[in-house]
Amino acid sequence: MATSISSVFTRHTTFGGRLFSRLSPRPSHRVGRGNAVMNRVLLMLQVAGERQRLAQLDARALADLGLDRAAVAREVERPFWDLPRDRL
Repeated sequence: MATSISSVFTRHTTFGGRLFSRLSPRPSHRVGRGNAVMNRVLLMLQVAGERQRLAQLDARALADLGLDRAAVAREVERPFWDLPRDRL
């Protein structure tokens, strides 16, 4: 079940006639979501490192993998948050 933004902002406090929301998710949401976010960040870093190592391979190693320099250049130029679908 998806959690809506409105359910996360559960407590409101009024200061000078203005309504301010404080983030107060339930502890169970905090733990699961935090682990998922941390795992995604670690995966992004791992993939970024793999792309850099791929860029350092010589032509013979790339040929063994069935890759050419153009394919490697396209992969290395991808932003770190752009993860391959099979790694999600």
